Amino acid sequence: SKMFADILLHFLTSNMKWMHTVGDRANVMLKLFKVGIGAVTLFPENEAVLRPHFTSIVQHCLRAASENQNPSVHLNVIKSLFKSITQNKNDVLLKEFVPMIKSVLDVLLRMLHSSQHKQHTESIVELCLLIPARSNFFLPHMHLLNRPLILALKGNSELAKAGLQKLENWVDTLQPHFLDSLLQPVTGELMPAIYMHLHPNPVGPASLLSLTAIKILGKLGGRNRRLVKDGFQCPEPEMLVGGVQLWLNWVNANNSINVKVPLTFFVEMAHSVLVSKNADKVYVQAASKFCRSLIPVLLPVLNNFQVTAMSATQVQNESFDEALKKAHSHLFDEEAPGPSKVLTDRDLYNTRLSALRKALLCLIINSKVNSDDQGVQEDMVGLNRFFALQSVAVIESSGSDEGSAASACFGLWVEVLTESMSLLQPSVTDEAITLLKDLVSRVCKLTDDGDMSEIMHLIANPLSFLCHEKDLTKKIAASKSIAAVAEVVSAKSLRQSQDMLCRSLLFVGKDVGISFDSKSSNVSGTLDAFLAVVKTCNIVDGKLDKSWSSVLQILAKELTSNSANVRLQVQQVLATVSEMTSMSYEKLLEPAKSQLLEDLFSGKLSSCALQKQIGLIDALTFLIKNAIDILPSLDGSFREFLVDTLYIANVDDEYINKQRDARAIAQMNSLRTACVSLLCSAINSKLDVFGDASKSSTKPATPTDAMETDGAAAPSPAAQAPEIAVSGEPSQSAVVNAVEETSMQESAIRLFFRVLRTGPNDAIGYARSGVQGILARHPNSQEESFKKMMQDALRPMLYELRDSKNISLPLLQGLHRHLELLHSWFNAALGTKLYEYLDDWLKPDNIAFRQSRGDGAESPVIPSELVRVFHLLSPKEEDLVNFTEKLVYVTMKLQNALTPTAQFSFVRSPYKQPLALFFNKYPQTATEFFFSKITDQALFRLFLDCLKLPECKDLRQYLCTKADLIKDTTLAAANARQSGQQQQQITLLLAIKAYHGVSIIRELVKENPLWLSENNELFIEMLRLWVSEGFRLRRDNESEGPLWHLKEVSKLLKCFVTYIRARPEDYKIVFSVLAALGKRSVVDMTFLRRFFCEEYPSLLSMQQKQNLVDEFLKLFNSHPTHPAETRLYALTHVIQPMFIQTLPEDHDRSLLGGDRCKNLVQVLFATGSSAAQQRDKHPETLRVELLQLATLMIRLVPGLLLHSRKEIINFGWYHLK
Repeated sequence: SKMFADILLHFLTSNMKWMHTVGDRANVMLKLFKVGIGAVTLFPENEAVLRPHFTSIVQHCLRAASENQNPSVHLNVIKSLFKSITQNKNDVLLKEFVPMIKSVLDVLLRMLHSSQHKQHTESIVELCLLIPARSNFFLPHMHLLNRPLILALKGNSELAKAGLQKLENWVDTLQPHFLDSLLQPVTGELMPAIYMHLHPNPVGPASLLSLTAIKILGKLGGRNRRLVKDGFQCPEPEMLVGGVQLWLNWVNANNSINVKVPLTFFVEMAHSVLVSKNADKVYVQAASKFCRSLIPVLLPVLNNFQVTAMSATQVQNESFDEALKKAHSHLFDEEAPGPSKVLTDRDLYNTRLSALRKALLCLIINSKVNSDDQGVQEDMVGLNRFFALQSVAVIESSGSDEGSAASACFGLWVEVLTESMSLLQPSVTDEAITLLKDLVSRVCKLTDDGDMSEIMHLIANPLSFLCHEKDLTKKIAASKSIAAVAEVVSAKSLRQSQDMLCRSLLFVGKDVGISFDSKSSNVSGTLDAFLAVVKTCNIVDGKLDKSWSSVLQILAKELTSNSANVRLQVQQVLATVSEMTSMSYEKLLEPAKSQLLEDLFSGKLSSCALQKQIGLIDALTFLIKNAIDILPSLDGSFREFLVDTLYIANVDDEYINKQRDARAIAQMNSLRTACVSLLCSAINSKLDVFGDASKSSTKPATPTDAMETDGAAAPSPAAQAPEIAVSGEPSQSAVVNAVEETSMQESAIRLFFRVLRTGPNDAIGYARSGVQGILARHPNSQEESFKKMMQDALRPMLYELRDSKNISLPLLQGLHRHLELLHSWFNAALGTKLYEYLDDWLKPDNIAFRQSRGDGAESPVIPSELVRVFHLLSPKEEDLVNFTEKLVYVTMKLQNALTPTAQFSFVRSPYKQPLALFFNKYPQTATEFFFSKITDQALFRLFLDCLKLPECKDLRQYLCTKADLIKDTTLAAANARQSGQQQQQITLLLAIKAYHGVSIIRELVKENPLWLSENNELFIEMLRLWVSEGFRLRRDNESEGPLWHLKEVSKLLKCFVTYIRARPEDYKIVFSVLAALGKRSVVDMTFLRRFFCEEYPSLLSMQQKQNLVDEFLKLFNSHPTHPAETRLYALTHVIQPMFIQTLPEDHDRSLLGGDRCKNLVQVLFATGSSAAQQRDKHPETLRVELLQLATLMIRLVPGLLLHSRKEIINFGWYHLK
């Protein structure tokens, strides 16, 4: 139903944080989302229910998917949503998605670029192809689907089918010239991807792909030639002459057959078998054995030896280490027996080298595939040992032929390890990193941690190249490898390569997010690798080495980088080094001071590109916060920089929002945020930023005075980034007076107030901090000049508030931020004016005006934001009660007029939370007002709804101090004895008071579970209510009475349960509450049964349990006093569960020791005529429970019943008869 779909979607969107967890909860959330979204697919009328949640679902899932390592749940939710919209063609949801097309595609493409798992990549590609948008809206963004389209055509059958369908749709609907220009960037990959599907496919869904591919080529006609950029590389059969060849010899009794085949054919076959996930284990072992036999034969190739003819049997019969030693002798011993040295042809050498490289790569892959095979692991250790030995020759014979051969041999192994990191297989990558770390450790031991700079050069070069690959996974693997090497190598060996490695890691930082966890052994980010290199090379016994200067120059240059990731990485490196060395930032950055200042102040800020401006401003902000002493005084270029920052930050909002490119808008807002952050840092620092502006040597325009008329400044054309298409020219009339006409203090204040009113969300926090800094500099706010300056800054916002037609959500949110900081600067007249707007909201003229605007002005969010403002105002003390009454009644009027929608209803009212803030600020006034009207049910319902909210914590704490007020106003009045007719039946008015009192107490004990046990008089009144005649009558007629009769019983029992948790030794209350289970009621008593059976025994100590047994026996003997139902439920819900939990662990028999077991048998299982007569009066249910208790005791404590066997047998025999 529509109502259920509304409830379900509201619940899911309110608890989307549960999808971040891994486990059953996330899977259940996914299934429920599919149910809710499926309700829209099956019943189109539910589209209106989904619409309010659509944007929040998409945004939250995309944000969470981009941040989590396992985004499958979030991607599946979006996929279900997109499929539902596409299948049903929901016009409302399609229109809702139009403004989000560009941002959603940008996020998906960034995730696609950084995806490391094939499954996630396929899900992202499918989402890109499922974007729900009509062609006229999607046309400007079609070029963004080129890369996902190519990946889909190269993917599995489902993705290929979706990609071909998307491409066929483009061919059918787009004009030829537009289609050609659209596909031009991927022409080199598109046609080969289509031709992949032309070969015959097996029977099944995949067989249709070739037909679709033929259709697309047919529809393109001759135009498909334009999409073929280069000729296709058709594979040619390798000639069976030349190169490295293998002799295959089949011998039988009569003759032998010799076949010569190329070696590369078999190496490629072995590689394909080892890479395949579905290869048979027999073939994997054969491929591994073949590559293992081949490596010792091909190793001499590295010194241009001819390959010695060796049989497979010969290689297999000797150990792998022996074969490697023989290859080592071939490599360096010129007098070794065998064929003479002949310089081979270059092509022959490259063929052999390629075969050797591929064979080594196959062994690394096989070592991970057969990780449990001890022999395979020993082979890898032998290979590492062999190549580590070559490093000695590299160092000792540098420049000679022997050194060159060893260098080639060692470099080949490092390149093979690097290539294995590029296979995009995490397990193989980890194995390669482990082997590389082990290799470096062995080299360090062989050289006794001496100078191995040449060896490090052979290692650093491939890793540096890997850092510059396009694939993000390869970059991450390179970062991990660098960190692993830096952990084991000496500082002397690493210093020569540290500059190259640092630059490479910073390059990786542009794409890789920073994840720094000093306690984690798993290196997962570039920052860890960078810190490992810096710590190894430059930090010795907590002090910096001289080599730090070269790294510092790199860091200083990248501190103003265009990439935010790189800047953050540099800042964290500096922070970590400063912490490790206990050096201040000023001393740390002193060697690079001249370079920093030159980069910051050498040119005009507005002449730089947009991203460069952000980098410069961010760098200066960092220096002001941490190393302000290295900055020049506030004059000249530094002051010009701050003035330019003021000018850029005051760009007109309308000018930014009218840009067509969403990326341009985002970057402009990021620039404004950076400017506000810089000014905030400058104001909160020791800089004298309030000097006279006439010191400036230039006169750039800054929009300070325009704030008086709510004007706006436009950015200079030079401030626009060349890579972003910005539409329109800035209005020259918006350019305002220069800074020298006013002080920088006033300019900054006006800027901060403007940002608080209408600025980007990211900049609001900095603006708030800036205003707080200015107020801290002027503790005496009554200074005439400062007071006038603040009033001038507030005037634009107050001017907009003069007319109710100007009221909008951004304006009220801005007013809310102003009042949070400066509530003492506003007089009571503002509250009166806002109340008038609120009171006039439902007038017909105002309703008609808001509907004519059509911009969401009729939304209840706006009056709710008006109500929210009131808790920040400071009305006069004598007017507070009247003000509270007026606010409550106008809020109730608005709430009653609320039209139920998918987003708002009476239960999900937007007015309760803002009103709760007001009650929380003035708890005494709110309490006095509502308790004076305690019998008004509508008012009390509003009060109780607000009291439940988290925002009313202070109000609940205040009510906890007013236990006497609650008692006297509600419970005591209801429990007072009345004369005449009223003594028999309590009046409705007093019953309502009692219910309201119980409801308030229930909310207070949730806040403080011990509160009720600490107020004994209040609890006594609750007990009097529980046993009162009026309450008994309401319980007897609960099926015919109003709903609050049922709620009263439930809340009262829950209060008693809270009391018992605090005082479990109060057994009279326990037995009294248990009596409620004997009364038939429509109230669900499950919570009560669960409490006594599961929780209550664990609250009691052993002594308290013993006392409980004694009290129960007294209860059982007092037949006239307590009904049989009380004894029954005490036995079933307290005694038996306690015995079950306690007796198995009670080895000392403390619970039933001494005479307690004997007394229990005598009371419960007594024999004799008088006992039999009394037993006959027991109801059958009680007799059954007594038999169960006897059985339980025989099973758990048979030793204690040895002397009472006769009574137990007689008791059971009597009932058996």
